[in-house]
Amino acid sequence: MKEPSEEASPLRFENELKKLRLMAEYGATHIETDNEKLNPAMESQFLDYIQAFEEAAEKKETTKVFDLLNQPEVPAQDIIPDNRMAECLEYLQKLLASKHIYLATIYEVADREIYRFIVEELFDYEMDIINVPGLESHFTYEEFHPNLGEDAKRQAGDFLRSVFGKSFEYLHMELWNEISSGAQRSSSEAFIKYLETTIEPLNLKLLTVDTALVSLDEAAAEVHCQLHYELTGEDRITHKRTATASIGFHHAYGYTYINRVELPELGGNT
Repeated sequence: MKEPSEEASPLRFENELKKLRLMAEYGATHIETDNEKLNPAMESQFLDYIQAFEEAAEKKETTKVFDLLNQPEVPAQDIIPDNRMAECLEYLQKLLASKHIYLATIYEVADREIYRFIVEELFDYEMDIINVPGLESHFTYEEFHPNLGEDAKRQAGDFLRSVFGKSFEYLHMELWNEISSGAQRSSSEAFIKYLETTIEPLNLKLLTVDTALVSLDEAAAEVHCQLHYELTGEDRITHKRTATASIGFHHAYGYTYINRVELPELGGNT
């Protein structure tokens, strides 16, 4: 009786040949991975799927979503009464799903606006048709209509949770190259070092953070944050505190970066 590893060897060899063909024919370098711990049968199925996808992608067609849906007749949003809007939107969503097209939102958006977006914008979107079983197309409303204000509020909360959680490793990805704090200006690297030095000795637990957008334009945003947290002192007594932080943002390269941070005195006497 052969050992399992011996039985798998021919299939592993066949998988390596499949990889070489994919790399030679399609430049699929992303499949070059260490497969010693990967089930060879599962890897074979995955490689077959990649092969089918690449072949279909070469034969892809481009068409409008409206045409893909066989040009459905749907009413304009402005003639639909409020009490029927949810029903009409559900119909549109089922129509899209019948062609494996799905629309999601990151933030809360009114049903009427989503309906309008599908009929007036998504229907006109030209998409690639790749005939591979199980392949789905996913869109988000915010791809077409970014919500910079909500992005800034979410990012401010995430930043503060990272600071209180002493998770400094990836903060540089959220920060602009220069940070203002009070009257001081420093590089993002120096600011992170300052946070580490200041926060690391403290025994903090962030309970909640409430964010409010103060200002927003095409270049910048400002968010005020009310913090509710616990501080445990050297006497091992835990005190609940409330404080306010202010986070400023700079919009650049299609993203929102933090460029100003005003934090309260989190330690001090307990």
